[in-house]
Amino acid sequence: MKKINCFLILTVLCFMVVTSNSYSQLNQSDKDALIFAIQEEKVANNFYVAMDKIYGLNVFENISRSEITHMNHIKSLIEKYGVDNPVTGSYEAAGSFVDAGLEKIYEDLVRAGSVSVTEALRESATFEEIDIRDLTGLAAATNNSDIKSTFNLLINGSENHLRAFVRNLESRGIDYKPQYLSKDEFDKIVSSSNSGNGNRGNCNKGNRGNCNGSNGNRSNGNRGNGNCYFTK
Repeated sequence: MKKINCFLILTVLCFMVVTSNSYSQLNQSDKDALIFAIQEEKVANNFYVAMDKIYGLNVFENISRSEITHMNHIKSLIEKYGVDNPVTGSYEAAGSFVDAGLEKIYEDLVRAGSVSVTEALRESATFEEIDIRDLTGLAAATNNSDIKSTFNLLINGSENHLRAFVRNLESRGIDYKPQYLSKDEFDKIVSSSNSGNGNRGNCNKGNRGNCNGSNGNRSNGNRGNGNCYFTK
């Protein structure tokens, strides 16, 4: 019995050491990155929700839901590493942010996007460029494998979003030019196929066209588990 008790104590101690070490791997830069990233994803979600209320386009509705998934990915890391979550309490409300700079960006986006649907789509594409640029920099700056893999996952999602907004602009006869990414980076993204697990179905033009996600179907306005970003 004493041997069993000693073994259990050693097991618990080893677990505590491993857990402590995993937390200690998170330096202040990594904490700041998580705090910033979840707020930036919230800017996107809040903006697309606002634009969906004005214009009622599927692309805004679907991508706003995708941004919630992005926020939840970061939230999982915030909880895992014991970082203070900036999206709690009054800061869960639309347009409310701990980071005053991001709050101003949100206000500027809504102001510009409210002018017309084309401006809303243009601002959305530009913000996805910013998100890709920021996440790429944050992923490169960390040595934490959890954070790096999560940010790379979000980059793939943001590239999908950028393609969707650009294609919506193209369907309206607008040739979108990159504002923050290099032309080569932008061209590579928009010419690539969408990546991710069910983040985008194969979509036909039209009002709520027939779309298939990898995990579900969306046809004639009936949603499946996959998201269709292109439809108007």
